[in-house]
Amino acid sequence: MAEEALLTMRGICKYFPGVRALENVDFTLHSGEVHALVGENGAGKSTLIKVLTGVHAKDGGKIAMEGRPISPSSPLEAMKCGISTVYQEVNLCPNLSVAENIFIGREPKKAGGIDWKTINRRAAELLTTLNLNIDVTKTLGSYSVAVQQMIAIARAVDVDAKVLILDEPTSSLDEEETQRLFAVVRKLKAQGLGVIFVSHFLDQIYELCDRITVLRNGELVGAYAVAELPRVDRIPCVRFDEAKRLAAEKYGRPIRDPFDLEPEEEANIGRYFQEEYGADFVFVTHYPSKKRPFYAMDDPEDPRCTLSFDLLFRGMEVTTGGQRVHDYQAQVAKMGARGMHPEEFRDFLTIHQHGMPPHGGLGIGLERLTMKLCGLENVREASLFPRDQSRLEP
Repeated sequence: MAEEALLTMRGICKYFPGVRALENVDFTLHSGEVHALVGENGAGKSTLIKVLTGVHAKDGGKIAMEGRPISPSSPLEAMKCGISTVYQEVNLCPNLSVAENIFIGREPKKAGGIDWKTINRRAAELLTTLNLNIDVTKTLGSYSVAVQQMIAIARAVDVDAKVLILDEPTSSLDEEETQRLFAVVRKLKAQGLGVIFVSHFLDQIYELCDRITVLRNGELVGAYAVAELPRVDRIPCVRFDEAKRLAAEKYGRPIRDPFDLEPEEEANIGRYFQEEYGADFVFVTHYPSKKRPFYAMDDPEDPRCTLSFDLLFRGMEVTTGGQRVHDYQAQVAKMGARGMHPEEFRDFLTIHQHGMPPHGGLGIGLERLTMKLCGLENVREASLFPRDQSRLEP
């Protein structure tokens, strides 16, 4: 990886009426680096990318490419600066040929007209360098989404891009297609491109990326080398009631409410695992909070707990969490016994069988994290029981 930065963004600010979208955000990208940008919805990822690509004008801060100040006012200007973007929804023309899409707006001319022979030849050659051998005269819409993304990448690279932004590129790809995309990204990385990889798939970030920048509420949480981050299968995992008991015993604070987590308890749980096990992260499952709908339906000491929150602690704070219905039929029965009408909450119950999207912090899909932590393939099963308690022994 080159020592000198390819792209730097310093103190970037962006405001909308009543909204602080970005506040003093820094970002650095090197040549030959794949750099993940992550954060929950609303963290500022898209806004940062739009500032970089000239969609939004920044309200503060500086941007430089290879040490040269830039301030693109449109995607076209950003492209001229060497910055290209491939969006989650491919923004090419499905009714045009593959070759036309690659060269649209910059077609080679001959005798006052478009040189179709050259366009088709150059398009085929370009795609071959990305290990994609297809008929470039066929319409773009006749190919799969995965192939269309490769074509979009080919176009981005052919405009002399130095920075390639991939916005959730694997969201609609299967595993085989994802691996083909990764092979292309690695090849571009070896050629010296800097790649910004926007994703919420933690396992893919570990597999592909060199560094990760985390945003939260429009602010920078930090930038980390992926190799130095703890893998999820090394994070201690413990039930909510057990975590409360361990922290209470160590710090002499009585448990006032078995159904809730007070700020001091939250800090003590994180502190306990840092001091006793050297763990910066801890995963706490089966948290039946009174602050959420349908509270007080579960006893945290009851292994048949059917509704809870799953929390990921980082240090002495909760960084992400999601609500989960563990046993649909048992939950319906409990609601009926309390005079509630489950039919009114069918959508809620169905959705939360698979875990609610995370509502804070890192913004990495809690269901995937839970699956990894518990070594399971089925999302719904993942939080039924944590790993063996022996994992918590020093």
